[in-house]
Amino acid sequence: MSYKLQISNIHKIFNAGEPNEVYALKNISLNFKSGELVLLTGHNGSGKSTLLNIIDGRIKQTKGEIIIDGNNIDNLKVYQRAKYIYRIFQNTLNGVIQTASIRENMALASKRNTKFKLTSKLVKKSNNALFENIVKNYNRTLSENLDKKIFTLSPGERQAVILSLLEMQKDKEPQILLADEPTASLDPEMAKKSYDAIYNLSKKGWLCLVVTHDENLINGNKHNRIIKFNKGEIVENNKTQQNIYPTWNDLYKYSNVYDLPWVSKTIHPTLKKVIDKLPISNGKALDIGCGLGQVSRYLAKVGYETTGIDISEEAIKLCNQLNDTGKIINYQTANSITFTSDNKYDLIIDFLHIHDIERKDVQKYLKNIDQLLSDKGYFIVSTFSQDDESNKYNNIRESNYVEQKINYYSKEDILNFLTDYYVVVEESALIVGNKNESYKSYILIIKKII
Repeated sequence: MSYKLQISNIHKIFNAGEPNEVYALKNISLNFKSGELVLLTGHNGSGKSTLLNIIDGRIKQTKGEIIIDGNNIDNLKVYQRAKYIYRIFQNTLNGVIQTASIRENMALASKRNTKFKLTSKLVKKSNNALFENIVKNYNRTLSENLDKKIFTLSPGERQAVILSLLEMQKDKEPQILLADEPTASLDPEMAKKSYDAIYNLSKKGWLCLVVTHDENLINGNKHNRIIKFNKGEIVENNKTQQNIYPTWNDLYKYSNVYDLPWVSKTIHPTLKKVIDKLPISNGKALDIGCGLGQVSRYLAKVGYETTGIDISEEAIKLCNQLNDTGKIINYQTANSITFTSDNKYDLIIDFLHIHDIERKDVQKYLKNIDQLLSDKGYFIVSTFSQDDESNKYNNIRESNYVEQKINYYSKEDILNFLTDYYVVVEESALIVGNKNESYKSYILIIKKII
């Protein structure tokens, strides 16, 4: 599995060998993935901010390595690391040009990680309407006064500028955000806006490390894990159980970030070809574990009277919103093991859903399929040829914060669980993944023998 940021055996000693020697960090090793939002907590002086300063190069570690995207960055200076790292400071006078105007700061931020000439024309050629709209989200009055100098602003106004500068990065390639006490000394409304801006970046694939003492954040569920420091050591590194799974809205909105087949916005081309080759085209179809509805929408478009079921109410609500076919699709919140219907279906599709079912329940599930399938119907189901391919799929799921392990079912397993009057009439290979990781599964077309 690839990591966005690796911290390996980091030690930091201030004033080494002196009477006032301080061992600020002791053998810190951590791995972080893109899209994680991690809270760093602990008492003042426990090493949290020191770690951020080592990551972005303001402090040199005594020992250990900092690795970003597989590359050691220990020899890079602060300005060189800025290509990969964006920083929010607790002191709102840092991270901005104090003697420049809001507009000038935003013009520079818009050019971050690009080559440009620093001339007076930079501001004149900028999208000032965009600047005003962004600032208006955080402070309406400031949006009408973009020529005010930063040093003349109050701390709250400077925070509004800092959040505006951060928002300008949201459509750029995901990077690393280091935020030191981003909600400290802010009123509740601005504190929420500040953290929401960070949370939204994480959903776009940014790795966000947030130093905080804010109990509202710590006790909330908008983070993937909490790492607690004490006297330079990690004393807790806990995943946030209630936030392991991204919401379906997040999966749809940021589908380019998640490498999962049931998150894609369109039907997988191999599955499309399999459906197109069937000798039926306008019967009744059931899409099990319909997820974002890409399969059920395709079935409706090509003429099937379609039902889609998923155990998630949120997924079903989203499917109804995304239905652009002009056809009625009967979406239902239902457990696939106990789902019943007065209809017999000519086509039932299970695209990877079966592997989320526990082995003790899978025979009950397939018995239900048998009862729902018409005598001349087809059952399309995905399977793995061997367990190491299912492990690769598990790795892809885990790298995208879906930590429920799938179960490995082979073609033989599925046929054994079904009655002996089912046969596989076709088998198609399916490759899913990206340049870093992929897995191979098969789509089976199964039919009753009458």
